[in-house]
Amino acid sequence: MWLTRSEDRCTKLSLMQLTRSENVVKASQGFTLAVIFEMLEKIDIPFDQDGNPELPEIHIHPESAETLKEALIIVTKTIQNFVVAINEILLGKKGAMACSRGS
Repeated sequence: MWLTRSEDRCTKLSLMQLTRSENVVKASQGFTLAVIFEMLEKIDIPFDQDGNPELPEIHIHPESAETLKEALIIVTKTIQNFVVAINEILLGKKGAMACSRGS
């Protein structure tokens, strides 16, 4: 794709604005949970009248898209495992309390 001079200048200005606004997150080591959190911390996220976030688009290099997808899958599985573990602990404590009350 070829850019006209004005489009090229706008692209450069946009990149300069992004860099100046410190919205750039460097993920040279790949996408980790820390990088994802840093990314979310740096971007502006507006909320609608009901308090729901209006998540913006995230622009990454095409080669990084698969890496981000894999990282998000890992994060999702980690969170699910964490929730399951907490529920098992709480269920065990609930059962122990019921047994101590019943005796």
